[in-house]
Amino acid sequence: MLLRRAATFAALCERDEAALMKGDPVDEEGYRRNATALGAALVKLGLAAKSRDVTKAQSKLYDAHAAAVLADA
Repeated sequence: MLLRRAATFAALCERDEAALMKGDPVDEEGYRRNATALGAALVKLGLAAKSRDVTKAQSKLYDAHAAAVLADA
């Protein structure tokens, strides 16, 4: 049921986005409500954005091949 609801909100948002691309008027409040409801449904489905640490010193920025290419340069 929740997945179907998310798909419906996504379709409504895409409809409004297509109208915007064509230059047609769109009910901004309705679009905002649909986008917010879509976001909430996706979070309930477990598709929430999760932060991760991208500043770890031990993480490799490139692989062995890239290191060899950079060493030759």
